Amino acid sequence: LSRDQRLALKDLQSSEAMRIYFFDKGHGFVRVSTKDAADKEQAEIAVSKPWKKDITASLTSKVQRTLKNLRKQNKLSDIEYRKLYPPDAIAPRMYGAIKAHKPEKNYPMRMIVSTIGTAAYQLANHLVCLIQPTLDKNPTTIKNTVSFVNKAKQWNIELTEVQVSYDVQNLYPSETIQRAIDAVIEIISTDDE
Repeated sequence: LSRDQRLALKDLQSSEAMRIYFFDKGHGFVRVSTKDAADKEQAEIAVSKPWKKDITASLTSKVQRTLKNLRKQNKLSDIEYRKLYPPDAIAPRMYGAIKAHKPEKNYPMRMIVSTIGTAAYQLANHLVCLIQPTLDKNPTTIKNTVSFVNKAKQWNIELTEVQVSYDVQNLYPSETIQRAIDAVIEIISTDDE
């Protein structure tokens, strides 16, 4: 953004009655009344159960103890240990982004949870780096829109066929953590390289 655009955005954000929300897809933002924004947020999190207390400190301690044990067992180097150790973690933060591409539904809000700086953030990044090379070998994996378009150009769709795109909802919450762990372990253990 230019200086004038940043100043204008700051001016818009200073209003108590209105809030600025970025689009969840593409570029852009919209000004929404505080009440409308609260209603949209509530509609998205209505089925969630709030925690009675902040568990950040206990989760941080658990991650720290686990990392110390892994280092004692020589499963982590000192460099890895220092990189993964969370000294002063914070709780995850939730914020909303407007679904500007859904005017027929009165522009609902997508709730996004940022885990940057949380107790397990660096550990999760480390695990992704270990697992991703194996997952990338899956022939059905699409990395991004460009790779999808390139693959789609190679498809030979007959006149009697129809291409269909499904919008998967709540895929991850429908699987248990243990089932996901078992699946990842199986995929990695069967990887030849």
